[in-house]
Amino acid sequence: MKTKEILEVVKEIPLDRIMLETDCPYCEISKSHASHKFIKTEFKGKEKKKYEKVEDPSVLVKGRNEPCKIIQVAETVAALKEMDMHELTQIAFQNSVKVFSK
Repeated sequence: MKTKEILEVVKEIPLDRIMLETDCPYCEISKSHASHKFIKTEFKGKEKKKYEKVEDPSVLVKGRNEPCKIIQVAETVAALKEMDMHELTQIAFQNSVKVFSK
């Protein structure tokens, strides 16, 4: 969700088609992205060598998108749709169940 144009597309997606994902491990929502202004949840990050062990699991590798950052995607989509984030995530979950269940 880098550009304003992409955010306009997200606004138009019908709720029964919404699914959320993070593009992990790439493409985190950075300060240069149009969607950054909607983020409420921030994560601590640190520079790290590729295979360095991180002692504090709450500290993420700076610049890497992690699955826990799905909350930032949800915050952004909920703001764009002008709806409660909990309601949005419930809808997205049900859509995922429909797609991936037999």
